[in-house]
Amino acid sequence: MFLIAALNDLDIKMCDIGNAYLNAETRERVYFIAGPEWGSRAGMPVTIVRALYGLKSSGAEWKKSFASYIKHTLGYEPCVGSDDNVYLKAMKDKDGNRDYALKEPSSAPDMYLGADFAKFEIFDEETNTVINTWSMSADSHIKKALEVVQARMIRDNVRFKSKKTAESPFTSQDYRPELDTSERCNEDQVEFFQSLVGIARWLCKLGRVDVLTEPSLLSTCLANPRTGNLHQALHISSISRIITAPKLYLIQDMPTSPMTTCRENNKRTTRQYADHAGDKITRRSRTGILLYLNKAPILWYSKRQNTVETSTFGSEFVAMRLSFEMIKSMKYKLRMFEIPIEGPARVYGDNNAVILNSSSPESTLKKKHHSINYHYVRECVAAGIGLIFKVDTGSNLADLFTKVLDKVKRKKFVKMILR
Repeated sequence: MFLIAALNDLDIKMCDIGNAYLNAETRERVYFIAGPEWGSRAGMPVTIVRALYGLKSSGAEWKKSFASYIKHTLGYEPCVGSDDNVYLKAMKDKDGNRDYALKEPSSAPDMYLGADFAKFEIFDEETNTVINTWSMSADSHIKKALEVVQARMIRDNVRFKSKKTAESPFTSQDYRPELDTSERCNEDQVEFFQSLVGIARWLCKLGRVDVLTEPSLLSTCLANPRTGNLHQALHISSISRIITAPKLYLIQDMPTSPMTTCRENNKRTTRQYADHAGDKITRRSRTGILLYLNKAPILWYSKRQNTVETSTFGSEFVAMRLSFEMIKSMKYKLRMFEIPIEGPARVYGDNNAVILNSSSPESTLKKKHHSINYHYVRECVAAGIGLIFKVDTGSNLADLFTKVLDKVKRKKFVKMILR
C-alpha cells in the first residue's frame, strides 16, 4: 500500500482511536463475580457489556463495530475478495466529522506495526530522475526487542556474550540446528527460545531480509530445542544491531503520465531457489522466494518443503510452483485494488532443466507430485501469468533465503536486494 501510494502521489495519514475497544459492545454474554473491592455488591455476578481490553473476543468485536461504522456511516466499501481490512471510497468527506475521539491529529506515519517508515526523495541514476518513495526499517523494534531479551536474561540469570565483530546471524557458517547435540532445554528455556525465534521472525517481516534464513532454520526446532539452538537464537538477537541494519526502499518505476485512477507499469519480478535436501536429518529441501513489485521487494519467503525430493529437478519445481501461486495471489490482490498490471511476471531460476520443461510442449513427467507441479507451472506460463528466465547460480538473490552464506556473499546479495 505504501508503494501504491507513492506511485499515485497519494498521501498516507495515520492516527489512533482513543479507548477503541470500549466503543464496541459484546455479542456474547460475559460476566464475572465481583470481588471485595465492590463493597456491598461483592460476590454478585457482573455482566460486561463493552469489549474490555483483555477479553479474547474484544478485538473481533471492535473490528465488527468499526467496520460497520466506516461502511454504513462513512460510505466506504471493503476490498471484495482480497483484503476485507482495506476499505475504498471514490470521494472523501470534506467535513471531517468523526464519531470517535482521536488521540492526535492525523499525520504521515513514521511507524506501522513496529516498522519505521519515512518518505523522501532519491535520485535514480538509470532514469536520471528524482523519485518520491518510502523506506522501511526495523531499528525501533530491534531496540525494544533487545530490551525485552536483556530483561529476560537478567531475570533468569542467563549468561551469554556475543562477539562485537560478528557478521553472520549464526556463530558459524557450518552450524546446522538439526545436527545440534547439546542437552535439551528445560521448560523455561523452551519458552525463552520460542520467544526469541518469534522476535526474529517479526524482524524479518519488518524488512530484515538479511536475517531471514537463520530464524527459519531454528523454527524447525521450536517443539524440542537444545541449548545450542537457544545459544544461536540469542546470537541472532544480540547482533541484530551489530550487523548493518539496512533500510528496505519501496522504490518504483514512475510512469511518464498520470492517470485518473491508478498509474500503470506495475511490473512483477520473482526470484526463486531451492536448496536440495538441505535438511541433514529429514533431507527435505528449503524454498527461497523473493517477489518484487516494480523495484520494491514486497514478499520474501524461506521455508522447508513438505515433501522429500529425490532430485534437484523435483525440489526446484516445487519452488517454481509455489512462486507462481504467490504471483497469482499478488496479481489477484492488485486487481481487487483496481491497480493496473503490465504484462506477465518475470520469474528467474537457475535450474536449466526446470526452465526448459516449463515451456517445452513435448516434455512429460511420470511422477505424480512432480507432474502436478509441472503442469501447474506450464499452465501459468501458457496463460501469460509469468515467463521463466535463466539466471546464474551466483546471481540468484533467493539463494540468500535457502542456506547460510559466508559474509562476502551475504553482503553482496543484501546490497543487491536493498540497494
